[in-house]
Amino acid sequence: MADKPDALKILVVDDEKDIREGVQRILTRMGYTVLTAGQGEEALKILENERVDLAILDLKMPGMDGMELHHRLRVIDEKIIVIIITGYATIETAIEQAQENVRINEERFKEQVATSTDVLTAQTLLARTMNSYYSALYDFKIAKASLYREMGQEISE
Repeated sequence: MADKPDALKILVVDDEKDIREGVQRILTRMGYTVLTAGQGEEALKILENERVDLAILDLKMPGMDGMELHHRLRVIDEKIIVIIITGYATIETAIEQAQENVRINEERFKEQVATSTDVLTAQTLLARTMNSYYSALYDFKIAKASLYREMGQEISE
């Protein structure tokens, strides 16, 4: 099902290998073409040779963070839909990202009106991906607990 010619091409950038590979597996099963990078610089190298429709970026990464990468992606191709994810959300980063999105959307609106289909597609994709990820994580934790119980050990989390 993966690599359909009309499938969205998605770039996943996260310094945590497990997250990156988990999102890749889920999206690939959904029929999307997925490229991955462990850091911002690696993502930029990929974009020298590849065009992507959607980028899922981790906010906190060593070196270039997700916000800086977001800015650089906009210079490369302003049509790339960007979703920033983080395990370290704060009110300040949420406000900063919202302000940046407003600025970018104002610029895009002046040049062309983004279709609501683009936004809906990105939101639906993110919701499905996160749902699948958390479901897989839940299944993993249940299997881990069962294994530890069989071994007579306690789980430390």
